[in-house]
Order: sequence, then C-alpha cells, then structure tokens
Amino acid sequence: MAGAFLWDDKVAKASSLTAVTGTPVASMPLSNLLDPQPRLRARLLGSAASVLVDFGADTAVEAVALLSTTLPSDATIRWRAGPTTAVSTFDTGTLAASTSDAANGNVVLLNSSAVTARYLQIDVASGSATVIDIGRLLAGPLWRLSRAMAYGVTEGRLMLDRRDRNPLTGAEFPVPALANPRITRFTLPLLTNAEIRAQHRVMVATLGAAGDALWIPDTGLTLSELNTRCLWGAIAASGDEVVAVRDHPASNNRSFRIVERL
Repeated sequence: MAGAFLWDDKVAKASSLTAVTGTPVASMPLSNLLDPQPRLRARLLGSAASVLVDFGADTAVEAVALLSTTLPSDATIRWRAGPTTAVSTFDTGTLAASTSDAANGNVVLLNSSAVTARYLQIDVASGSATVIDIGRLLAGPLWRLSRAMAYGVTEGRLMLDRRDRNPLTGAEFPVPALANPRITRFTLPLLTNAEIRAQHRVMVATLGAAGDALWIPDTGLTLSELNTRCLWGAIAASGDEVVAVRDHPASNNRSFRIVERL
C-alpha cells in the first residue's frame, strides 16, 4: 500500500492533557509530551498509564503515535475517543505494543478512516513496569498518498559514533553515541497535481525545515513494522530547495531525506 504523512499534530494544539491513570512525576510533567525533542520525556509512576487529551472541539484523528517510550515487551496499548470524557464512541481494543529498542520505543497506531471526537484517551499498561516514560504524543489526520514510493528506497541508520585516531601512534578510540538515528531516502514519483497543490503545498508551508512530520512508508504494515519503519523528523533541511518536479502533465515527483529526531 501507499505511504502517508502525519504532519498536522492536533495534540500540540489541544486544550489540555490529563493523567487519568498513573502519577505524573513533577520533574517530568505531562507537558513534556508536547516538547519537540522526543527524549525529553513525561514519566508516570505505576504499571499502567492513561492520558486524556481534550482537543477543545471535534477533531479528526486517523493516527496516534507515542514516540521514545520505555515500554517493556509485555506492554499493551489502546486508544479511545468520544464526545465526552467517557471516550465511548471509538475503541481500538487492547493491542500488543510490539515495540522495542530497535524501534526507539515508538508505537504507531493507524485507523482505516478518520475518527471525529473532542476527547482522545491513550491507555498503556505493562505488568513488569514500575514507571512508564513517553517522549512525545502525536495524533491527527493523515495525508494518505495516492501512489506508493519508487523503487530505490534506502533505509538504515545515520552513524553518530566516533572513531578518533591518534595521528602519531595510529591508535583508535571508539566513542559510541547514545543513539544512531534511523534514516531513509525515497522518491514519490507519481504525486498528482491535486496533491502537490493541496496537501504537499500546505505541509511544506507549515513545517518548513524547522517542523517535523511522521513518515509512514506503508499504511498496510503490521504494528511491529510500523513501529520500526515510521520516522519522526524534518521533511526538509535548512538551505534545501524543496521542489516538486512536474515530469508529466498529470504527475509530479519529489525526493525526501528524513533523519529520525531523537
């Protein structure tokens, strides 16, 4: 299936965030869920945590993502939505979080269509956890691409590890980085004129090179693959010429390089 972007994060514009279950730590408050740096985390004490988001008005949500969590292998996740704090209109049911260190603790949940509600609640639980840390909470509509990526996609990691060498003796001194972010390069070869003039134009104007988006390479992936392959990062670098090439009367292409923001 084709990919998608979550670039209009509605949680960042929400009226309030409330801990329904789990006790927030004062030095790691819920407001950290809105911080653009995912490793500045919110911490809730206990083996279960629930966060209620009040958007302030009915809001369309197609995807929910937790970035940079500390969820153990037995963790479960669930998201619910509704017009009141009872959040009884929509319920994913309890799902295995299926995340890991390789996925940087990310959990990306997609729905086949938009759910419109004022309140959104995320429930996370783990029998083996005593604290639950979450770096960033995202939710919002998706720009679902009409066509898939071109062949030639590259996926891997940007190595920030260092190997300093003494120029006299030749001895090496490896210094591992705290983390090596994931990176991908890809081209969208068949963007329609309507996509370029609507979703792409607004996304680029809104985010520029300073904002971040969640790149979802294939909306049909399993949850564990979504967690491993979806990247939160900038869609453009400072100084880039962010352009789409119109190489056909009805289609355009645009190349991306996205480095995971840690």
